[in-house]
Amino acid sequence: MSTCRLAVLLLIIVTASCLPLRANDPQGTAYTERRVIPPPKPFTLIADDAARERLEAAKALLEKREWSKARKALKELLDAKTDPLVAILSNVEQHDGITEEIWEYKSLSNAASPLLLKSLNSLSKAELATEEEQAQKSFNEAKQSQSPESLHKVATFYRGTKGATLAARELAGMLFKSGSYAPAANYYSQLLEATDPNELDPVLVFEALVSLRRAGMTKRAEFPDTVLSRYLEEHPLLLGKRKLTAVDVAKEIRARLDKDAEVRDLLLGFGGSLSRTAQGMGGTPDLSKPVWTGPTVTEQAYRHWLEKFQKLQYQAKEPVLPARFAVTGSRYSVPVVVIPTASGVSCVKAENGHVEWEFDLNRTPDKLAARGWKWRLAQEWLEQAEEDHCFGALWDSFSVGSLSRDNRYIYALNDCSFLPRAFKKELKGWELFAEELLHNDLLAFELSTGKVMLTFDPDITKPGPLTGSYFLSTPLAVDDKLYLLNEKDKLIRLVCLDNTDFSGIKSKPPVILWELPLGKAGMSLLHQPERRMQAGHISFDDGILVCQTNTGAVVAVEPISRQIVWAHIYRHEQEPPLKNDPEKPTPPRRYWHYSAPMIHDGKVIIAPPDADKLMCLSLLDGDVLWEVPRADEDRYVASVFDDKVVVVSTKSVKAYNLDDGKPAWKELATGMPSGHGTGSNGIYYLPLEYPGEDAKEGKPEICTIDLTKGTIVSHLAWKSDDVPGNLFFFNDLLLSQSIYKVTAYPVKK
Repeated sequence: MSTCRLAVLLLIIVTASCLPLRANDPQGTAYTERRVIPPPKPFTLIADDAARERLEAAKALLEKREWSKARKALKELLDAKTDPLVAILSNVEQHDGITEEIWEYKSLSNAASPLLLKSLNSLSKAELATEEEQAQKSFNEAKQSQSPESLHKVATFYRGTKGATLAARELAGMLFKSGSYAPAANYYSQLLEATDPNELDPVLVFEALVSLRRAGMTKRAEFPDTVLSRYLEEHPLLLGKRKLTAVDVAKEIRARLDKDAEVRDLLLGFGGSLSRTAQGMGGTPDLSKPVWTGPTVTEQAYRHWLEKFQKLQYQAKEPVLPARFAVTGSRYSVPVVVIPTASGVSCVKAENGHVEWEFDLNRTPDKLAARGWKWRLAQEWLEQAEEDHCFGALWDSFSVGSLSRDNRYIYALNDCSFLPRAFKKELKGWELFAEELLHNDLLAFELSTGKVMLTFDPDITKPGPLTGSYFLSTPLAVDDKLYLLNEKDKLIRLVCLDNTDFSGIKSKPPVILWELPLGKAGMSLLHQPERRMQAGHISFDDGILVCQTNTGAVVAVEPISRQIVWAHIYRHEQEPPLKNDPEKPTPPRRYWHYSAPMIHDGKVIIAPPDADKLMCLSLLDGDVLWEVPRADEDRYVASVFDDKVVVVSTKSVKAYNLDDGKPAWKELATGMPSGHGTGSNGIYYLPLEYPGEDAKEGKPEICTIDLTKGTIVSHLAWKSDDVPGNLFFFNDLLLSQSIYKVTAYPVKK
């Protein structure tokens, strides 16, 4: 398909949404037909009606006592590659003469597996022997492969058999050893229910107790606690080669339950770690002279607009918060920093800033500014942004600015760094950006060489499962899997790829191992440029993936069983449309910046850009533990430090206790933030454009805050000609990435 045909297609898509509804009467006179159409919900869970009908058919067979047919139908459901949600009618209530149906959403396997267990007793001795034989054979194969997915299938497919119990035990142990306590707790619960208390293995009981407590299932933990206590009255517990008394076991359990903050020197992506809550390894920097500095903007035409919008933002007394975040690693045993720039991706030596490799992305503002006619058209967007007072559009693309990495590869999104807030008919030139607007690209670079090993391009001219879709962020790498959020035709799905080796597949996309539909957005990403700019990040801890959609919902997934564990809907109404009045434009909306789920101690902190509150959820079941409204001046959640949730506002910093959401200490007056800070050893380093209430009161600095006491420790004067940007520690350096450059300073010994 040519660029011209792409432009025509985009023209049809965009303008069709702006046309009034019209109809013709029998006389042939045209008139406008007014219809009241309910606005779409921001996010809707997707239930598979066909799967539900097949499940109901299997239930009907069970009621008719047609056991063989019922088991065959249930196994066909469990043998499917996907495990969708099904809506189950749980109750019918009457209120004031009105009938209300109560529906529950369950994964298909969770709904079908108990039915399979229920029908097990109906089998003849010969049929039961065959079932046990098949279960044992499948377990032996799964154990030999050490595949968690295969073990889960045996435990579900043959539930009630000895082979299924062995598979559940093997899988629970694997999850326990890997620290995936939440899914492990579910398997241990099944094992405790299915086993005679007198026959329980004491090590299994110990692991079950730790997992259930770590997962927050305190009520269920009472049974293994009682069983283990009775056992320890007469016997020591043998863990490996250690013999533990009751006192030793109590200490061991406390040690496993106490979860210290993760400290990392290598940054895997935004937030540093899989849980997005890592602290840095650093200390007080020496800001007298930088070790090195390097520019991130090269085209003067783009820099002109940056400087203009930055000045206007300052005049509006709003902070300039750059949304680019580097990752760190080692290249041939040499520490390197990989930086998202205005032209693409650049890998530099940490010790001196020497460029090791760089790659230009064709949608970045620097490259756009160098492409003549497209830049002239893009400037019309910028003029519109100026009219709308959306000055942050040039530096606020969190999706493009968030790199991620695994042991071998660096991942980056190739997408527009700025877009108009809405596609208005009088705004010219957008139809010529068809290729850029209808999808984005995901690239993987080899860390050592900078070679592009993967181009995941969902171009609408190339047929495939991701054709015409959008990646909501760079992927999260967990073990040998990549997890990423993708949106196509408003359907948001979690996609899993194998990242063990991308060699030789540059010309074609890798095979998708599996995908799971999470729900449907109320409006296409094409018509929500602001949502497109905000990364839909994934976080991982205790065996649970937490997916932030930025359209009214956060969804948790257990990747081994590929099931949606819970979904939290925090917004039920679509945001009001933008006004097209040039004399009274809709003012830019204040929102949470730098947003990603942060997981710590079995709790999930979320502050999505489309939410008007800060929320703390249970990682196990998504229950709201506490929430506080977002104050108008609140800008971003810094992270979770020492069981405190730290929030940075326009001129202050505050903290909430992780346990109850109450203020941890008195709000501190600091000044105007100029980027995302970093924490290390109980100290938070906050970059400031200026301290105090007004720019006239001071110059740029780094304000250091004692996170335990809630007091300001020091004010470190910033002596560069720029302001401090996003801060991070690496290789005995404090690095700062502003909208113009990256600067490295030594950390005092």
